[in-house]
Amino acid sequence: MKKEDLSEAIFQIRNKATSSVLDLNKWYSLEEFSGIVPGGAMKMKDKLNKGSVLQYQHNGMECFVKIVDKYNENQVPPLEYIQDKIVKVILNNRKTALIKNIRQNLYDKAMASNKIKIHN
Repeated sequence: MKKEDLSEAIFQIRNKATSSVLDLNKWYSLEEFSGIVPGGAMKMKDKLNKGSVLQYQHNGMECFVKIVDKYNENQVPPLEYIQDKIVKVILNNRKTALIKNIRQNLYDKAMASNKIKIHN
């Protein structure tokens, strides 16, 4: 898609659409896509190919879907697809390590000030 065509499409969507998802940097799983697209993506699964444009009606609404890119589940996903997940895993690991460290420090301080007694 040409940059000027995309700019015009985004302008039209923002001015006329009742709802839209315009984040071209975010990848969506089929489940996420199905939750966003009215009428469900599962019915359109075979038509969801890179570059395809879908136009259909659902409950009196005119729907337009442009598939910018797609990857096969049997292949290694693009970095852009898994980047958010990688960041979440790294942040979660850091948070877990920090909590463990704080907990250990609190325990060590309590032991040093005799606030904890161990009974045998």
